[in-house]
Amino acid sequence: MKPKHVIIIDAGSSGSRLRIFNIHESKISAHQGSSDTKFETKPGLSSYMEEPEGAGPSLHKLINNAMGLIPQDQHAVTPLFVKATAGMRLLGAGEASRVFHAVREYLKEQCPFNFVSAATISGEEEAILGFISINSLRTSPDSNFGALTSQGVLDVGGASLQITYAPKSDIRDHEFHFYVDRLRTSVYAISYIRFGQDQAIMRAMEALAQKFPQDTTINHPCMLRGSDETRAFGDRSIKFTGTGNAPECSELAQSILHTDYECLLPPCALMGKHMTPVTGEFTAINAAYYTVLGLGLSEKGTPTPAEIEEKTNEFCSKPFDGGMHEYQRNYCFMGYFLRHTLRAFGFSDNSRSITYTNMINGIKADWTLGAALLEMQLMPLHLKLSLQCSADEDPCPQQSRQWLNE
Repeated sequence: MKPKHVIIIDAGSSGSRLRIFNIHESKISAHQGSSDTKFETKPGLSSYMEEPEGAGPSLHKLINNAMGLIPQDQHAVTPLFVKATAGMRLLGAGEASRVFHAVREYLKEQCPFNFVSAATISGEEEAILGFISINSLRTSPDSNFGALTSQGVLDVGGASLQITYAPKSDIRDHEFHFYVDRLRTSVYAISYIRFGQDQAIMRAMEALAQKFPQDTTINHPCMLRGSDETRAFGDRSIKFTGTGNAPECSELAQSILHTDYECLLPPCALMGKHMTPVTGEFTAINAAYYTVLGLGLSEKGTPTPAEIEEKTNEFCSKPFDGGMHEYQRNYCFMGYFLRHTLRAFGFSDNSRSITYTNMINGIKADWTLGAALLEMQLMPLHLKLSLQCSADEDPCPQQSRQWLNE
């Protein structure tokens, strides 16, 4: 029996999300229901590094929800992939191995689906999968997937940031190839670890802590006036007090991009990394979208970097309101962080080439559709799957893609 569905569990830094995709006549489409917020669970797998035995059961809710959406006679043939992103990349090899071992053991025993693999994807792979996914969602359902619109993708996650696009000029570094309908596609793709929202906010606090090494109370220019937060850095506990100082916040956000690093292969963007000049239209997702939404720019859809800066200036001047959503306190910092990142990437102040969105044609805009397409259609059919098992584990069962040919 051929599968009619494929399950991808997006094991992100802040939580795990269930995505179900339908397979019909050699086409893959997203299952509408699996994009709902009820198909998410927190915390992420990386949070179980000290208690790995809890990692597997943390996915129980997602598995149960999938069982309710997929007919029972399809359970045994429906492939399930657990793909972790930047949160797991930040763990040590031993820590990640123990977490994944626990997840595999749990899913092999408790999961009714055809569990295939649980592994961390690289930052570049996440970038490419996002490119495939977003462009597939923007392609007409009646078109072949090969008719990609080649829209660039800016993805600001919780722990990492990715940008991917098909430039008009030659790609001299960070070039990646993949095949779509036997057509070879070449893109520039790069991922920056600890440049996602949560990690960037943490790095800004770390920078302030290093600037004032003796202080236990530190003014934070990107936190709104009247707010405070206590964080531990090693044995040091620091209370950060918000001052809402827009110029100082802008300077702080700029400083952690490290645009001052030596550029050995111009042009460069962040941390001295070469970047082919950006061209064409882009889609910005995740924290990039939520930032412009929180700043009140959602109605524009394509705000310019200058407009983002203007709205950030206004937001940073507000006093903290105790009734604010927990994420709202981040918009002062994230507005400047996004604005300076766009400038470093080469977007002009008045550019309207970026569309900020969370949904495309009613489907959650993320990298998981690209993963489903890659696993079920774009990869060779008879290659064995590498499950990235460590040497101290039981041998991983090597499963072929035989189900596609049955």
